[in-house]
Amino acid sequence: LTDVRSSPSSPSSPSSTIITSSLLGHITLIKNRTPTHTFPACTYPTPSPTPAECWSLSFHPSGILSGGEDCKLTLWSLYDFSKKSQNSNFDAGVTLIKYVNEVIHVGSYDDVYRQMIYESEKLIVLREIKMPGGIWRIEINEGQEIAAACMYGGCVVLGEKEGELEIKRKEETE
Repeated sequence: LTDVRSSPSSPSSPSSTIITSSLLGHITLIKNRTPTHTFPACTYPTPSPTPAECWSLSFHPSGILSGGEDCKLTLWSLYDFSKKSQNSNFDAGVTLIKYVNEVIHVGSYDDVYRQMIYESEKLIVLREIKMPGGIWRIEINEGQEIAAACMYGGCVVLGEKEGELEIKRKEETE
């Protein structure tokens, strides 16, 4: 397993749903502790699709978001597991997907942190910023500052200035 996420609970949907991703490029949907569906999510477009590692997942109101070493962010339908939308504007693998307050936060080995939305059946970049390394994890505080763990670049705190993202603080690792 490379990632595991549980669905947000709600009174109208008390059953638990979990998604997992794998090094073989698959996503598995688990409902009430029983695997119900596995499908290939990350592939290389060689003459015949070849599995690529699937590294990151997130639930989204419109389905499941996935990303991995195939350098794509994909939104999958939860009903029939078909591809609803895909953004391939990454120069390296997608390492982080986190859906918070209607924004899709995306990190990549291309050292770019992106904030995206799903609108009009497209995954659209709202804004982005170059980081000091691939983004592995983020946390967002109540003041909307974003702490990011960057490969080789240490920890970075992002803020907003005049509608744009900016690096407020950077702590390098030794």
